[in-house]
Amino acid sequence: MEAMQDSMAEIQVCEIAIEKSENADVKKFAQAMIDEHGRMGRELEKLAADKGLEVPRQVRPEQELTVDELSSLSGRDFEQRWIQYNIDVHERDTKVFRHYAQDEPDRDIATLAKKHGDALGKHLKAAHDLGKKLAKP
Repeated sequence: MEAMQDSMAEIQVCEIAIEKSENADVKKFAQAMIDEHGRMGRELEKLAADKGLEVPRQVRPEQELTVDELSSLSGRDFEQRWIQYNIDVHERDTKVFRHYAQDEPDRDIATLAKKHGDALGKHLKAAHDLGKKLAKP
């Protein structure tokens, strides 16, 4: 459930990035995250439905606070906070997905966790690379 909420929150913050940033690298990364997390969310939603699990329809309150915070920022302040959010979330989610890929007894969940854990690892690397670019004056 948290993974689905994380995908929804990622899409929201990346939509803000596309609106607020004038940096082509930020826009490109944000659009890639919207596309990939949208696909990921749909796959997670299908698996949850197949398993009879309730599908969340909104982000967690702390994610809503982050969306509000990012909405209030602009320029370099926005980009720095936004990329740090992306790094933090992708670090956490990569660990969680890799844990489920190894330790989850349900093969369907473990398989999806492996697939998306690998993708999230790539997202994390891309976020770190973009963060280094954005850190330069």
